[in-house]
Amino acid sequence: MVPQVPETDATARTVKPGRAEQLAMEDIGSTQVTAHTSIAVSAIFLSFIAMVMFFDLKALFKNDPTTGELIAEKSIQPANRTVMTDWWHNISSKNRHVMNHIRQFEANLEDTSTFGRLARPPVQNTLAPLRESSGEVMIGKDGWLFYRPSLRFLTQAQTSKEVQSAPIDNDNTNGGSRGLDASANVISQFAKDLEKRGIRLVIVPVWPKMSVHPEHFGATANKRDILKPQGYDTWLRRVKSSGALVFDPAPSIQKSSRSSGAAYLKTDTHWNPAAMKNCAEDLAAYLIQKNLIQTCELKPQFVPRTVSNKGDLARMMDLPSNSPHFAKEDVKLLEVREDSGNRWIPKKDSSVLLLGDSFSNIYSLLGMGWGEDAGFSEHLGAALGMRIDTILRNSDGASATRAILSRELSRGKDRLQGKQVVVWEFAASQLTEGEWHPYPCDTIAQNATEASYLEIKDQQPMRITGTIAEMGDIPHPQSTVYADFVGYMIMEDLIADRGDSVVGKKALAYGLVMKNKVPTGLADLRPGQTISFTLHAWTYAENEFGRFQRSEPDGEAALQPMNWITDIELKNSDNEHQSQP
Repeated sequence: MVPQVPETDATARTVKPGRAEQLAMEDIGSTQVTAHTSIAVSAIFLSFIAMVMFFDLKALFKNDPTTGELIAEKSIQPANRTVMTDWWHNISSKNRHVMNHIRQFEANLEDTSTFGRLARPPVQNTLAPLRESSGEVMIGKDGWLFYRPSLRFLTQAQTSKEVQSAPIDNDNTNGGSRGLDASANVISQFAKDLEKRGIRLVIVPVWPKMSVHPEHFGATANKRDILKPQGYDTWLRRVKSSGALVFDPAPSIQKSSRSSGAAYLKTDTHWNPAAMKNCAEDLAAYLIQKNLIQTCELKPQFVPRTVSNKGDLARMMDLPSNSPHFAKEDVKLLEVREDSGNRWIPKKDSSVLLLGDSFSNIYSLLGMGWGEDAGFSEHLGAALGMRIDTILRNSDGASATRAILSRELSRGKDRLQGKQVVVWEFAASQLTEGEWHPYPCDTIAQNATEASYLEIKDQQPMRITGTIAEMGDIPHPQSTVYADFVGYMIMEDLIADRGDSVVGKKALAYGLVMKNKVPTGLADLRPGQTISFTLHAWTYAENEFGRFQRSEPDGEAALQPMNWITDIELKNSDNEHQSQP
């Protein structure tokens, strides 16, 4: 039977509508809308749009307390930075800053929308059972949450050349690069720098949850191989050819997954205590097997603890406080103690130095909410029978801890003295998602530039008045995984209250700008404002805040002495003080 072709109008070349369409068109054509009704509906629609713009623009701006001018909020405004005289050598770095600020502004514009803040929690709560979510959190099966950058890490095409790339420029004022080639270059150079001092580098890339538990996102249930990105095998050969050793934690993680059914927390980006402990013990055995280190006789004790907390991914979803979705998780920890019962604290003159990110901090840093004294460094040291040295920082595992090490070395503090092994742990997703900055490992004496920066060297704080010359970026609370954030500022025109000699000096000061996802008073400050403040030695805050995620300055300021700032008072134009919380 030949199908019938609808009749067509030879002139218009269009298909004639069927009976149902004709009726609909007749109904539409007969609809009467008066001029007053159309004007009223249009006015309501335009008023609604204008109201949204008004509230959102009002949220984006506030009055400067010193001048009364309307200014953009610091949380969405790129930080003002001092103009560098040699702009030619810094133009590429500045361009990267501008692009990052534009992306940050776009993201924060959405986050700071008044209507968005009101609508997001109930909408997220409604969509959660449908496995729908916005932002960087992805909802898997059975209440599992995943971090979107880890999916990009596994799925984006990567190119890693067999040939060695061009030599790295060790001028750390230049910006970092991304990708497997950039990470291989930086790691290879770091390994060679350490080898000159007779120190071996051991890399520990911790695989993301998506690599380990794809079955909870949508892969086949019997999948048990660790997923790795395209080009990883080539990357591995390049890194090993430089002399670096790579300890793959995949077998240790899989061991935990097979024995208990899970190696990661359901609503968090990090591994569970069992997987972490397996990796620490297997790494210790690897170091001994390779004759890189000999065990010591310090005997550990293990104190069991149970901790309950909601994962960082669940917090990022911005659900209502009474939401039934993604409840707290319970984990069982083993806190590490010495025979005497004392805490198993790091030891700076140890022969092992651990550089680590939040995977090392997760059960060690109390501020992360999953307990303390039970983390990767403690269990690695317990398995080796020694207290090890550590440089740990949440976030930016590609560069942050090396930057801290380079800062100390460049100021004459030889953190590598007596070291036999440097273990560098970082999230494997940093291989493509991180910024890989080259940092020198040379130990040099303090220079004249350094002498122009103030350093509080003892526990006697100093009360100072100064002008903010530069501030670091401050993330929006909903755009970061971590609940706490430390920011920096560079102070100029210093005047000490008690007559100390600070004339002509600058000061690099760090302070807590976000606590439990809530901005502190430091977040309201702006470059150009004059403040009074108390400056402490960095050691005053290092144990509590030194491992938090933080912003860092560029150029020569990155290597200057660090201080901690508290008790800030903003000076008004009338020379009166306005207290900042």
